[in-house]
Order: sequence, then structure tokens, then C-alpha cells
Amino acid sequence: MFKKIISIALILALVFAGGFWTAKQLVTESEDVDTGPVYSTKPVIKEDISVGVNTSGQLNASDNGRIRVPDYDDWEHDIYDIQLKVEEYLAEEGDSVVKGQKLIRLSSTNLLEKIEKFEDELSNEQERLSSMFGIKKSEIDSINPYDGIIIKAPIAGKITNLSAEEGLELKSSLIAKIVDTNKLIIEFKVTKPEFEKIKEGQKVKLNYTGFEGYYDGEITSLNENPVPDEGEGYGTTYVYWGEIEADNPGLIQPGMEMLISTLNGDNFDTTFYNKGKVESYGDEKNVNNVMATEDNKAIVTEVYVKDNAVVEEGDPLIKLASASVLNTIERSIERIDMYKTSIEKAYEIKDNLFVTAPMDGIISKWDNVSGDDLWGSQSIGSVFNPNDMIVYAQVDDLDVINIKQDSKVVVTIDALPNEKFEGVVKRISQNRTENGIIKYSVEIRVSGSGKLREGMQANCFIDAGHSEDTLLIPIEAVYEDEGKPTVDVLKEDGTVEKVKIKDGLMNDMYVEVVEGLEEGQLVVTGSSSDILPSEHIKGDDTLMPTENKGDDENKGIDKNGDSNKSE
Repeated sequence: MFKKIISIALILALVFAGGFWTAKQLVTESEDVDTGPVYSTKPVIKEDISVGVNTSGQLNASDNGRIRVPDYDDWEHDIYDIQLKVEEYLAEEGDSVVKGQKLIRLSSTNLLEKIEKFEDELSNEQERLSSMFGIKKSEIDSINPYDGIIIKAPIAGKITNLSAEEGLELKSSLIAKIVDTNKLIIEFKVTKPEFEKIKEGQKVKLNYTGFEGYYDGEITSLNENPVPDEGEGYGTTYVYWGEIEADNPGLIQPGMEMLISTLNGDNFDTTFYNKGKVESYGDEKNVNNVMATEDNKAIVTEVYVKDNAVVEEGDPLIKLASASVLNTIERSIERIDMYKTSIEKAYEIKDNLFVTAPMDGIISKWDNVSGDDLWGSQSIGSVFNPNDMIVYAQVDDLDVINIKQDSKVVVTIDALPNEKFEGVVKRISQNRTENGIIKYSVEIRVSGSGKLREGMQANCFIDAGHSEDTLLIPIEAVYEDEGKPTVDVLKEDGTVEKVKIKDGLMNDMYVEVVEGLEEGQLVVTGSSSDILPSEHIKGDDTLMPTENKGDDENKGIDKNGDSNKSE
């Protein structure tokens, strides 16, 4: 029992002693209370100040860096839907390239087909126009549409069946027929024994009925298939038919007959049992009315020949003229010119099936398009200019007020620690809200070098202002009074004067003073009124509290002007 009483008493004593000591620390004796506050100060200095915002982001390629397939479509010349494929890559990812450099060789599966189509259409139109004028294709360029259509002889020969008259509309589809009477086509038939002794290309002698002498001929064709001989109406034997071509000695005409003999060397060998017959002249051409349609009317303005006249190839026969004739010629010439231009354009495309670099730079990647059909303007890769990069950075609402468009930026790259690059703010925009804090997007254009690559981490210091050799005070010395920036200045007599200032640039340590202070003045950065009554000011230019150890400590004005007490 006695031990319990002693323990309780001891505990109470300790509690009482602790409470007394705590109270003594919080309440000083009356003789230790200072008569006024003590101040911590800093002098007004003159130095340089830089203000800015630190942010970071990844390097990105600038605009217009996409590598695209050329758009070869030319609807004016009927060139479109060209099918393209990658034939060969001429540059790899990471290669440096210059604008216009060939990067990919392409191939086309249908471009040659288009060229062949244009060439066929050109040939057909040239053939039509040359036939219209009776001239060669090579002479088409000499045609003058306002001269009308001068129809010329397609071959040399005799004019027959001429139907054109001057001053009248040409309505017939056949203008005339030209027969080359210098050559004869002779039809003949032979028996089987005779057939077995002859062949194509064999020379024969011809004796025309009613004419003396023998003339040369040549077997030009033989039909190996025998047919019944119906010459006498019975068809009791088989014969073989053939053709002979011979020069006309002068008066031979279609329908005339002749004896045909083969030769053995220079001597006659066999004379065929059946006579041959002149089937036609060797060459015969119709001269047609090229304007013979209901919509086209052609007036015969001149007739240059008469029926049965003998003409040479290219001689003018008649001349046609009218508005329809003019339009027909002009449209034909326009189509010929269009086909020529389309062919020229198509061959130009064929010789330039390449994808080229859109700008100087470095290829960052190729899209996987091997084996795929490509189309004009399709993006198949990208190239970036390492001398012109972009950083998309994020800042909050406190920092964005210090950023302006065209502000200069100092950029450092983690992968290139010893180098700095210049940049400039190009755009500022509100981006998104994160946890109630608004974030702003800042686009920074970086002037780099060939060492920069997309995806590198960039650290950016955005310059918000810079002043050299200007008055500076600690940021903690400034407060707002009556809506204006204010500081307390400690005077030589130990009193404090409130001074309104005009501030300038401000960073996280200093404020620029534009007006209101002079270099060397002491501004208050803190006072003893901010600490507990039992604590005192150290003598080391701080307001950190310390225990009360004497009456003469921290009293008076510090000779260095760093810590002072009012009188």
C-alpha cells in the first residue's frame, strides 16, 4: 500500500513539474519582454533578371511532311484511274533526302493499255480524215478547214460512174469509181492432173481471144479444195479454182477469155483444157461521199474531172464546202490533236512513275503498302526536317499568363546534353482540364539541326522577359496595399516606412523595381511579430526563433543592416 502511494505521488510531481516548465516557456517574465519588433532585411541590388516558364514535350515533325503518291489524273485528256504499285524503294527510313529526290519507283498495270487505246483512236481518226481528202496520213497537217474538202483519187486509174455536179448538193453516197486498168485479175479452173503440175507463184503464158501473141501472167492463188464442175450444168467432174495476175496489154477488159499455158523452161509445156476469164481489173476503188449523212450537207463547189478520165493517185476529183463540212473537218482535227496530246501526256507519266520527297529532311517511316494498289495523293510515308521541328507542351493557368506568341524559347534535348537550340512560341490554346486545373497547349517551333529526331524529349524554357542591370528585391518583401505593390523600407533610425513601388519582371526569387526604390536601401522581409513571445531573433540575419538566453541579445540595429529592432 505504501509503495502505491509513493508511485502516485511521484507521477503527480512529474506532471506538475512538466506543466510548470511548459508554462514558463510560453510566458516570459516581464523584464524579458522586448519593447518593439526586430526586422529581417535585404538590400536593394542591381543585377540581371530573366523570367520564363519551364515545360517539356516530345519533338514532332513540322507540317507538310507526308510522302504522297503523285496524282496523275488528267481528266481533260481522258487520263484517269491509273493503277499503281510499288516496284522498288530507292530510300530507307532514316535516310537524308532533298526535295524532289526519287524515293520509290512505281509501276502501272493499265497505263500501257490506255496508251494503246489512244494510239488506236488516233490512227482511226487520221485514217478517216485522210480518206475524206484522199491523202496520206502524213499530209493531214497541211489541211486547211476553210478550204473545204478536196476529194482526191486514192489510186491511179480511170474514172467511172461520176455522179457529182457543180452547185448541187451531193446526196449520193458514191461519188465515183476509179479503176486501175493496168492490172488484170484472171479466174481459171483446172482438172486434177493439171492441178498437180502447178503451184502458186508459177509463171504462165496467156493468149487472149481475138488477140495475137502471148502475154505473161503469174498464178497468185490456188484453192486446194476441189469442187464439182458446173460449167456445163452437170457437175460430173471435180475442178480446182485459182487466180492469175497479169499486166493489161492495153485493150483487155473484164469478161474476156484466154488460153492459159504452162512453161517448161523457155518452152511451152501444157495448155489448160478450160479457158480463163478476166474477172476484174487489178485495183478498183470506190470514191465515197464522206458527208453522206442526214445531218451533214455538202455542196459540190468544183468538179475537176470527167467520167472515163484517167487520173493519177492524188489528183483532185471534186471540192465540197458548207458549214457542216467546216465543222466536220475542225472536229476531226481537234480529235487528232487531243489524241496526240493524250499520248504525249501518258508517255510522260510512264517515264516518271516515281514518288519524290516533298521537302528536304529525313525519312521517318514508310507505310506498309508493298503489293497494294495505290491511288493518287495517297500518303505512304513521312519525312521531317530536323532543322524545323515542333514541340507540343502543356502549361497551367499560372504559367500561361507569362507566355506570348513569338516568345523566344531555349530548347535542350535529353539525348544531346551539351547543345542548345532556338525556338519560338507559335500558338497557345486551351487544351483540357485535369483534376479541375485547366491545361493550355503551347506549340513551339524549334530551329534544330541534323541531329534531331522525332520522339526525342525536349526541355523548353520560354522567355517571358529579360532586364539587365536593373533594381531587384526579394519576392517576399512585396505585398499589396490599396491595390498597389508595396514594400517596407527600414530607415537608419530604425523606423519602417511603407513605400509604393512600380514593379516589372518577377521570377520565383526576385521582383524588378521600376520606380520607388534606390540601390542599397533595406527592404523588410520579415519581423519578430511573426513568432511566439517566448522566442527571440537570432543574430544571423534570419527570423528563426531561439530560446531567451539574455537581455542583451538581438537588441539594437545590426551594423550590417540585416537585422534591426525599433526604438
